[in-house]
Parts: sequence; C-alpha cells; structure tokens
Amino acid sequence: MNISKTGEINMADKKDINKATYDDLKKIHGMSDDMVNHILGYLEDHRPISSINELKNINGVNNNIIDEINKMFSVGEEKESAA
Repeated sequence: MNISKTGEINMADKKDINKATYDDLKKIHGMSDDMVNHILGYLEDHRPISSINELKNINGVNNNIIDEINKMFSVGEEKESAA
C-alpha cells in the first residue's frame, strides 16, 4: 500500500466506499462506533452511492469526516493490485 506524506492512500489502493465494512470504517481517524453505524446504515439504504460527498446527508457527517473518508476510500471498483 502506498501512503503519501499527507497520510492519503494511493488512489489505486483505496477501497470502494460501497464495499466498506465496520472494521474498514473504524480505521478512519476519529471515527466513533455510532458514526460507523450511521454510515453503514446509510450505505445499506442508498448503495451504491456515486460520491463520498453523499455521506453529508447523514446527521453529524461534516467536511472533516469526509476528508478523512477520502483518504482511505473512493467510489467505484477497487483496483486489482499486482501479486
């Protein structure tokens, strides 16, 4: 996995937010259990989302949380990494 100096994961290494699990979301800096559950509930009802910014529709999700999610996730198919 390639991580930049800003802590952002290389685009090819990001996971599709539509396939995020509880454990994936808990890795995000500052993510509470309640927020993870709200995000997973939203994804369950609205999947697939076409933009991470759609998560702003969740009460409590602000630009700081979106920025943190963007560091680890993208929208769309995950890239296959070379073995």
